[in-house]
Amino acid sequence: CLCLINLLQDEDSMHMFATPVTDKIAHNYHDIIKCPMDLQTILEKASNDLYHDYAWLRESFELMVYNALTFNSPFTKFWNEARRYYSVCLKNIFESQGKAAPPSKYSKMIEACFLKAQNNLQAEKERLRKDMTAEKKDLVAGVKVSSVKLEKLTKPNDPKSC
Repeated sequence: CLCLINLLQDEDSMHMFATPVTDKIAHNYHDIIKCPMDLQTILEKASNDLYHDYAWLRESFELMVYNALTFNSPFTKFWNEARRYYSVCLKNIFESQGKAAPPSKYSKMIEACFLKAQNNLQAEKERLRKDMTAEKKDLVAGVKVSSVKLEKLTKPNDPKSC
């Protein structure tokens, strides 16, 4: 397990998963995330022989990624990094070296996060497309403009000041 953990650490280019999230980093993290996980905790578990096989390690890895996807808004810097990290680690680590590790219960939850984010993005694009279409229709149909004729300005009857 330790060699896979080292590979996971190497892939964490932003050091986003390196240590536990503190209140200083994200003040409401523990209100949202009830089972936090990070690479330091994973390494401690492995050092204490709490991982009996790669499946247990993969479950912690997927929990860690799921937490990042849950806490961060879709398509933000940190959410995108979690998505990148997940796919790179699956391909380069778990599929090649941790072959005995099946997906955990978090795998489907992660995929659901990706799907929900993609559906929301598509819905927003559709909403914007409809808004732009409505605006164009208004421009083509034209708007009835009323014109008002103003009388000439007159000099005020006020007494001079100063």
